[in-house]
Amino acid sequence: MPILLAVFFLSGATALAYQIIWIRLFVLVFGGTVTSMSVVVAAFMGGLAIGSRLFGAYAERVANRVRLYGYLELALGVIAFAVFFVIRHLSTIVYALPAGMNANSAAGVFVRLLLSFIILAVPTMIMGGTLPVLIRAVTAERKEIMRNTGLLYAFNTLGAMTGAFLVGFLLIRFFGVTISTAIAVVVNFLLGAAALFVSGRFEST
Repeated sequence: MPILLAVFFLSGATALAYQIIWIRLFVLVFGGTVTSMSVVVAAFMGGLAIGSRLFGAYAERVANRVRLYGYLELALGVIAFAVFFVIRHLSTIVYALPAGMNANSAAGVFVRLLLSFIILAVPTMIMGGTLPVLIRAVTAERKEIMRNTGLLYAFNTLGAMTGAFLVGFLLIRFFGVTISTAIAVVVNFLLGAAALFVSGRFEST
């Protein structure tokens, strides 16, 4: 459990790191920080909700949920790396749209929103699936659900606060969004590897 708490702390840090990085990148797509933030947060919350429902249900049918969690972290690292480059090129694509679909037109806004939600759907759903998967992995009895959920959520939230601070105030400022993304991706890979390494101790019932 202590290992998984540390893992989930860092998982929360990478999630908020990605959110801040995506907000910065989407400014190039929407032309404004407020709009960019609104879109990313909306996609983030929606993806978390859907991912929690889907992966939470799927975890019920999996024998080793810690192993599943490890695979989710590895997948998140790969997809987040790809998403970074897709968003970078999205700004080029949207500015090549016809004049009638500029950022101020209804059609232009709709196209940007649609593309943004599609791009962020998979990584945010994976993030949303990590909590219910880990809760199911470490909960043998129903009476443990509240305690384990509280612990995991608390460490994840503390990690999110830490990630937001480090990326928002330090990493992007001194290293830029590319290196900040690379650091978050590497952390995801390490978390996935750590989860797979200890997964043999968590054969769920």
